[in-house]
Amino acid sequence: MHLPPELSLESFAPHAGTAFRLRAPGAPVALELVKAVALGHGRVGARTPFSLQFLGPEGHRMEQGTRTLEHPAMGPLDIFLVPLGPLQGRMRYEAIFS
Repeated sequence: MHLPPELSLESFAPHAGTAFRLRAPGAPVALELVKAVALGHGRVGARTPFSLQFLGPEGHRMEQGTRTLEHPAMGPLDIFLVPLGPLQGRMRYEAIFS
């Protein structure tokens, strides 16, 4: 699994608006990171919980599950994505980190 424990909201926030490449059967699919936000406060000494929201092509819908996303600056990451439904002609996905 590709998810270093030191990843945090601060790791992803600078990459909002950029594409993460989803390894998919056939051809890779681009998912744009559109939102990276804190979800309250974590335990003392633990990372702050956060969520990431991605937009992808509406014609490529996925069930929830762990997917490998690749980013030029962050490398490959295994992230559990949950579909939230369509938004403005694109499909929206969310990942929660606690």
